[in-house]
Amino acid sequence: VTMFGLKQWYQRRVAITAGIVGLDLNSQEDHTNITKSSEYIHTLIRQEIESGIPSENIILGGFSQGGAIALYAGLTAKMKLGGIIAMSSYLPLRNTLEATGTVSENRDVRILMCHGTADPVVDHSFGQASSRLLRKYSTNVTFKTYPGLMHGACPEELTDIKKFIEERVREVS
Repeated sequence: VTMFGLKQWYQRRVAITAGIVGLDLNSQEDHTNITKSSEYIHTLIRQEIESGIPSENIILGGFSQGGAIALYAGLTAKMKLGGIIAMSSYLPLRNTLEATGTVSENRDVRILMCHGTADPVVDHSFGQASSRLLRKYSTNVTFKTYPGLMHGACPEELTDIKKFIEERVREVS
């Protein structure tokens, strides 16, 4: 599946029936397409900065696969960001981050991860494991759990995200 010229590296149909391909701590990931997606996000960030937006006012966020890209792109960005939000998501290419040491500008970026306990697509425990790994790169990782929430969003989660954004914008204004 291709979106905005970028390939999605898994499809929801496969994810629901057999678990997300490549979504356990030992599986192989699609490095090429994850990196391409991340580079595209970096281009968008540079365009915003060139238009006058301070990089500290930029918060990356996404749901599921979008959250995975937000985490990877945010941690590998060469400019300091205001924060990263990942909903029902995980950290992709964990081993690449550790091996290359590519995290620099955003070593202590604030990260909010939100995850439901009943998520059948990205298991809650995988989100938790990712949040523990993220603490190697940032001391500002918050992992919020929503009991009974499946692969979706709930009002409490959206309130938490709104609060995170408002706190970040106020701090850098």
